[in-house]
Amino acid sequence: MVLCPVGWSLKREIDFLRAARERALWEPPGEIVFDAIEGLLGWISPPPARGRRGARHSRERDAVLLLEGLVTSGRARAALASDARLWIVEHPRRVRVNRPLMERLHKAGVRWLALDPVILVAVLASPRLAQARSRWKHLLPAGTRLWIRPE
Repeated sequence: MVLCPVGWSLKREIDFLRAARERALWEPPGEIVFDAIEGLLGWISPPPARGRRGARHSRERDAVLLLEGLVTSGRARAALASDARLWIVEHPRRVRVNRPLMERLHKAGVRWLALDPVILVAVLASPRLAQARSRWKHLLPAGTRLWIRPE
């Protein structure tokens, strides 16, 4: 994926990057969870690199909820009744949850992981956004390339 924020203001461009992180840039589960899912479903490709912990904030002994197929707002509301706050989906594009509910899930402590995560190739940024990189670089994976588009 290449993110191309276009906004009337620097704030709107940074908000776009924040929304992209929350909606699509999820890490794969760590080894323990990945291996458990693989045991249930059979081979899943590609496995996370050995030694990689998966999500930064993942505590792999927490309750985990595997949501196969399309995850709608209704399914997400129903899943919120469980104790699990680590939710794993096949791919972020299989999640169709409206923004207010996503915010509610975030406040409830739900963390999303993806068996097949989106890979961010670069950000195509305006010169204004590129100059403000220190304000938004923490939103994206380390080493994300920055392409600057001409005005």
